[in-house]
Amino acid sequence: MNEDAIFLGESLVAVLGVDHVLAPKIKAPSDAEVSRALKLGDVLKKRVRALLDATKTTGQVGPPVVPDYTETLDTLTKGADLDRLADAIATLPPVLQSAATAVWTRAVSYLAGILPKSIEMQLTGPKAHEPGNGAYGEWGWAYRVACSPLIVIDLAADGMLLTREAHHLRALFPAIHSALCSDIQDALADKIAADPDWVGPWWLRKQLCTILGVSPASPTLVADIDQAVQRSQQEAKKTPSTGNLEMKNETSTATQRLAGK
Repeated sequence: MNEDAIFLGESLVAVLGVDHVLAPKIKAPSDAEVSRALKLGDVLKKRVRALLDATKTTGQVGPPVVPDYTETLDTLTKGADLDRLADAIATLPPVLQSAATAVWTRAVSYLAGILPKSIEMQLTGPKAHEPGNGAYGEWGWAYRVACSPLIVIDLAADGMLLTREAHHLRALFPAIHSALCSDIQDALADKIAADPDWVGPWWLRKQLCTILGVSPASPTLVADIDQAVQRSQQEAKKTPSTGNLEMKNETSTATQRLAGK
């Protein structure tokens, strides 16, 4: 499958959301939704350049709203109904059907793999309970990225993006993440070409580096960015792992900070 088809498949899922295939009834994508998917590459470029023009954070993003835990556990355990999905997207070009189905299948597996589980053994057998200590709320960030991947740019504009959310984007939508990294590299090059003294505010440099996966304090930042872009391009060509991801605690999580706004 060529890179354009992979990116378009991810773009369609980005427009519809991973939750699209977890709904009781899977709807066929509308012409407007397919059109939005076709334009996602241009949208990314515009959003990145708007981000680099920012002089202050937006302060607009709120914490994610997570679905009912028991229903989510049951839905993710069952997985997507691929037969119903095939019927819903039957009118799309075969290569797009294949690419989008692969993205949805991978994403559902990823979300199921990192869903925190608290199992209590009872006389009638094991029973799942919603995990405590905010673990399910933290999983909600992965779910939010899965349903609306461009939230990563919104979080960056808010100065709130953490490495965890960037990881979710890279795992769920590797081609979109790769395009985002390339767009950042191009936009930075244009900024510096227009103004060699441009450095941007610290919060912005930190957020861009979080997306790229490099240190904003590195003395070889330009070279690090180049390597990060190349790495993202190579990863986008491979099938990402759907293995378990540990939700590590951070001193101040995104959920805690946003809740305190």
